Amino acid sequence: MTTSKLASTIAAARERLGISQSELGRRLKVSPQAVQAWESGRSIPRPKKLVEMSHALETPAHVLLKASGLLVGTVPEIIERFGLAEPPLPKVEAVVDGRVVPWDVGTPLDSEDVFVPFLTEVEAPAGSGRTSIEMSERRKIRFSKAELSALGVELDKAICVTVQGDGMSPLLPDGSIVAVDMGSTVVKDGKMYAINQSGHLRIKTLHRLPDGGVRLRSFNREYLDEEYTLEEMDQRDISIIGRVFWSSVIW
Repeated sequence: MTTSKLASTIAAARERLGISQSELGRRLKVSPQAVQAWESGRSIPRPKKLVEMSHALETPAHVLLKASGLLVGTVPEIIERFGLAEPPLPKVEAVVDGRVVPWDVGTPLDSEDVFVPFLTEVEAPAGSGRTSIEMSERRKIRFSKAELSALGVELDKAICVTVQGDGMSPLLPDGSIVAVDMGSTVVKDGKMYAINQSGHLRIKTLHRLPDGGVRLRSFNREYLDEEYTLEEMDQRDISIIGRVFWSSVIW
């Protein structure tokens, strides 16, 4: 197993979030010494713990598993290594229960569903190059009211945004879609937010700064962090639209 690669991957992900070894240990319910052992390559977490760690570090599970060497080998070998082998299921003929009905934005909504609109960048007239953010009249996604309620999102506060560029890849590649809660604009460190920066839509992980400003962090570490004080946010017309609570990835 590639202990050194996994050790550096864990350390880099932790540092990207700006948390200590003790804090990571607290999130994973292990001692700081265990985290130190992982980051020094003296030991390797179990596969289940790596999956838990992927959530704590906001890193795709396959990135950590690949770095650990656990994904090396044939599919049967990997299945056996993870203890995923199960007895064969009895043969069952699939049956469609009811009629499959296609739908689009013109299809009437069921009482249990709601359409969530998209925010889009619209170029200002006269070729000024400036853009503004507006609600799309045509593009929408259907969500279950119960699902939004379970997530604590008010129906009229949910909007969708298309991710542009590779700043958040590989977590959110170019063209991915995120749903945003406009009722949640108070920054929680390490959470992902949609931002309006002078008419440009941006998706970034945010961290609070002592002076009340924010640090903008890309998942793609080829991009440097951006830090803005409250005054600079006002000067650069930066505002927080809301917290990302759902995503659909386009590969």
